[in-house]
Amino acid sequence: MGTLAASIIRTVVPVIIGGLLGWLVTLGIDFDQATDEGIVRAAETVITALVTIAYYVLVRIIEQRFPQLGILLGLPKAPVSYANANTIPGELTDRHGHSLDRTPGPDHRRAG
Repeated sequence: MGTLAASIIRTVVPVIIGGLLGWLVTLGIDFDQATDEGIVRAAETVITALVTIAYYVLVRIIEQRFPQLGILLGLPKAPVSYANANTIPGELTDRHGHSLDRTPGPDHRRAG
């Protein structure tokens, strides 16, 4: 499976789980009849978003210590691009994480 597919799965799964957990949380909130439906929908959306974010962040933190728990994000292993933490953001790398940047360093001097 490619890095793109793996990253999509590991994004979609927490959104689905967060949506379900958020929905379960809102079942326990008793909005009275006078509460505007728009406010109720907004509250449900915010709660779902917060639960989704909390789920994703918590699993990613736990996964650092227990990699097998990555399955809670849909796949037990983070895509290779996540593992290349030694690269500079935006830096082009090969599939092994080696830099493809061929820009001369600060000590490079032009001849002539």
